[in-house]
Amino acid sequence: MKIKRIKQAHIDKAAASALSQSLGITPLLADALTARGLTGTEEAAAFLGEGAELSPPETIKDMDKAVDRIRQALDGFERICIYGDYDADGVCATALLMLYLTDSGANARYYIPVREEGYGLNKKALDVLRKDEVSLIVTVDNGIVSLEEVAYAKSLGMDVIVTDHHQPKETLPDAVAVVDPHRQDCPSTFKHLCGTGVAFKLVAALEECGYEMMLDNYADLVAVATIGDIVPLVGENRLLVKSGLERLKMTDHMGLDALMELLQLGFRPLNARTVAFSIVPRINAAGRLSQAELALKLLLATDYDEATALAQELNDNNVRRQSIEAGIQADIHRELRQHPRMLNDSVLVMAKEGWHHGVIGISASKVVERYSKPCFLFEIKDDRAVGSGRGVAGISLFELLCSCDDLLIKYGGHTGAAGLTLLPENLEPLRKRFNQYVNANCPVMPVDEILVDLVVTPEDLTVENVKSLGWMEPCGCENEPVVCMMKDCLIEAAYPIGDNKHLKLKVRCGGQSAYILLFGISRESFPYRIGDRLDFVVHAEVGVYNGEENVSIKADFMRLSDFNENLFSRSLYAYDRLMRLDQITPEELSLVTPDRNDLAGLYRFLRANPGYRFGYDILAERLGCNYARVRIGILVLKERKLITITRTEECDILDIVPGAQKVDWEQSAILHKLRKLQ
Repeated sequence: MKIKRIKQAHIDKAAASALSQSLGITPLLADALTARGLTGTEEAAAFLGEGAELSPPETIKDMDKAVDRIRQALDGFERICIYGDYDADGVCATALLMLYLTDSGANARYYIPVREEGYGLNKKALDVLRKDEVSLIVTVDNGIVSLEEVAYAKSLGMDVIVTDHHQPKETLPDAVAVVDPHRQDCPSTFKHLCGTGVAFKLVAALEECGYEMMLDNYADLVAVATIGDIVPLVGENRLLVKSGLERLKMTDHMGLDALMELLQLGFRPLNARTVAFSIVPRINAAGRLSQAELALKLLLATDYDEATALAQELNDNNVRRQSIEAGIQADIHRELRQHPRMLNDSVLVMAKEGWHHGVIGISASKVVERYSKPCFLFEIKDDRAVGSGRGVAGISLFELLCSCDDLLIKYGGHTGAAGLTLLPENLEPLRKRFNQYVNANCPVMPVDEILVDLVVTPEDLTVENVKSLGWMEPCGCENEPVVCMMKDCLIEAAYPIGDNKHLKLKVRCGGQSAYILLFGISRESFPYRIGDRLDFVVHAEVGVYNGEENVSIKADFMRLSDFNENLFSRSLYAYDRLMRLDQITPEELSLVTPDRNDLAGLYRFLRANPGYRFGYDILAERLGCNYARVRIGILVLKERKLITITRTEECDILDIVPGAQKVDWEQSAILHKLRKLQ
């Protein structure tokens, strides 16, 4: 279990009271709105859906040029190719534009590269399109960094319209139109559209009929893509997703309907989270396994039997993807357990032959989630290393890649995610350069932080109150579900449930008892004890049991109530610097050097808790001392032959050595080296 910093949002109680009265909402919802900075009646009402609207599509730079060229192609019955991408956003964008152009009588085709071709335009594909007599290419969800490829298309006699939402380089492609809200000269007020959102604005501009009809036709596709691409669910994206979720319940797109029926989504509340964990992974799985066209065919299907078969095939692909991903995660975990010094790096870079390049991106996300560091994973095949990266807050992966431009064959992406290709012999230089850049530009690695909206007691979590928080939907990136914290909860009992795969805790908080569910934690893996006082970060849901509505409370994170997070963060940073052999300050040396009391307290705890296996974070928390001194203290105890460390696939197991004699701490070589540094 990983320790995180908890940050409580400020709640303006006077503003919350005014919102509750003026908007007729529960005090708890009003508190949540002010916690998100929505203190004025008008802005809160707009957030809740009253009076907000989409900006005109023509405010995006070059939209007029794109519209004129596509209309010219429609009038001349030119061969148009929609050039997409293999993730959920790219597939949905391709489907949306293909459906629109087909309905408009266009001579249209699509092209989605397989992952072996790499992200974005490529010259071999352009040669194929030229042979097919394509005269106009419209990219969706790609193209903004394809300067060379756009120039090549132009040399073949093909015009290119780029529609994208990724960060551009300093120079833009020499295209007929470059429609990307992130252009520095783009006057559009909303910059966070996904690729399908940009394509939606394009068809709205082509149709010149306002948004209502376009939303009726395509909002479900836009919603799936917006949720799937993890763009901020704020501003216009909230309106698009809200509208899309409503239309998804009764979608006219046969493929989406068949997939939802297969997943039995008609029997569950349909919100952004449901879409993110059901529909999106299955569309993405096709692209990850180099069958993105399968997902596109589903979205374009007009025959129900075909749609049903395609939906089943996508579901089977997702099962296969999960199996491949589990294998990669096992490889990563095994490598890091065998070579723990790799974790001293600020940026984790790992590569292996046989890793599926379509699955390494999601695997990198899980590494970041576990270790709170940027991660790049590579599949090595033939003479290329093809990789995916995922980042952490405060470090732009796109800027990181730009700093290593000379080592890369191809790259693209944005702040939090990126793809790249390079020669295998450049992997080690890339790892070093990545770490040098991050250490220079972000010397203090951001600590994982949980932003808590509301501090609550069981009395606050009534059915009415919890239901009212649903007005915060759709929730996702930059508009996360409301996070609550229950403080100073006394653990009264713990009950294994689900064949001991999960745990139900009975706690007393604020003078009332409540039950908190812990998923994926067995009784044996629960690191706390009856009688401990914990702070819980939770989310609450309303469910129906035996015909009655009731609230269930599920824990997302927990820690001892008296945990000193400031000391933990400072000492963790000092320990990382020491392990990287960075030059550290006298204050940091003091933080990492355990004294006699630290070592004695650590030994006494391990003697009282034989076979300790809950990790060093929890051990530092339990002892109430800093992380660095615990880690160094463990090494000193092992050096002096007082404890053993058994390294397993899952964890380090700490045990005392039976019959160990008293030792002189001053004889420790580790402590001697630290004091010499001082």
